[in-house]
Amino acid sequence: MKYDLTVIIPVYNTEKYLRRCLDSIVHQDNLKDCSLRVICVNDGSTDRSEEIIKEYAAKYPFIELFSKENGGLADVRNFGLAHIEDSLYTVSLDSDDFWEESFITEFLKVKEQGSDIIFFDINLVDFQGKLINVLRVHPYSEKYSQKEDYMVIKHAAWSKICKTSLYNGIQFPKGKLYEDLAVMPYLTSKSTDIAYIKKPLINYVINTPGSIMNSSKSNIFDIYDALEYLFALFGDDFDKYKEELQYLALEHLCVGHTYRLLKYPEVKKQDFKDIILFMEKYFGKNWEKNKYIKRGVQKVNIHSKLAYVVPLFLKVLKNEWFGLLLLVKKKSSSNNQ
Repeated sequence: MKYDLTVIIPVYNTEKYLRRCLDSIVHQDNLKDCSLRVICVNDGSTDRSEEIIKEYAAKYPFIELFSKENGGLADVRNFGLAHIEDSLYTVSLDSDDFWEESFITEFLKVKEQGSDIIFFDINLVDFQGKLINVLRVHPYSEKYSQKEDYMVIKHAAWSKICKTSLYNGIQFPKGKLYEDLAVMPYLTSKSTDIAYIKKPLINYVINTPGSIMNSSKSNIFDIYDALEYLFALFGDDFDKYKEELQYLALEHLCVGHTYRLLKYPEVKKQDFKDIILFMEKYFGKNWEKNKYIKRGVQKVNIHSKLAYVVPLFLKVLKNEWFGLLLLVKKKSSSNNQ
């Protein structure tokens, strides 16, 4: 292998934060000890993002610029995957986020173990980089350490370092949101050895304007396509990992999508009913019962007070108390006026 690690950075109109992102790489501790490649994919930016990348690429030979027409995040990820065959490990980094200076140092410490996936903790920060909270992605690792237990925690492509070979034959669903959810849990299921660095190695900017959690657009319904894409990847192993896949659907469809529907201006009772129909199709009448909910995994994965009332939230959905949900939406709308 020519490279120890390839970093894929999707870039679209992030000139305001791009220097901070790239600086966090070029100022890494022990950078000289790592054979590193940084692939910046400019996805049709209309601001100065491309000029900034060119500036860094001219100064640092391990940074490369690729420019393409705008195709969305999944298309960028797929573009990057086409350039990683000569790298042992691969990780993504969103251009508004940035690494801790010890990222490379900690990676090199565990690289020789040959783990398929390397998880690490996450700093949740605001736009200025001010620390809001530290996310321990797997606080139950001392008690639960099977790969199934890692399948239900943070699934973003930037939240773990993967052996490049795991991506063989894998593509993200182009043109769809939730592309990470559609693929990353499957990669974890293919792993035979998982490492977990119990230190925050990345600074993740939360509450980004325009993020899917704040969206009121119809593409929030892509969640169904993402879950079906994920289920199809498992094929005959669906039943083997049914408990884990059910949890992912509970968190991202039953809770996450319901939350987004409350912000969706054209929401109908049928939209909530469709969630139940989907869950019953794949998980039966008792779709709300899941061992990971009982364990409290949602309290780690969902970064709001909602995490602590998820069982009640699911009960409201299960019993089709849609009027109550719409009342919450109405009250929320009036408070925002």
